[in-house]
Amino acid sequence: MTVISYVISMATTDIALSYNIYRFNEDYIFPTSHFTIP
Repeated sequence: MTVISYVISMATTDIALSYNIYRFNEDYIFPTSHFTIP
């Protein structure tokens, strides 16, 4: 149970980090393409 929850938490943090990096790069390249909500 703890191993499964640990793997799930690691996967969700990786997805969140990669999504934030993608949003940051997208805003840096196209700053006026859309408005982001922090």
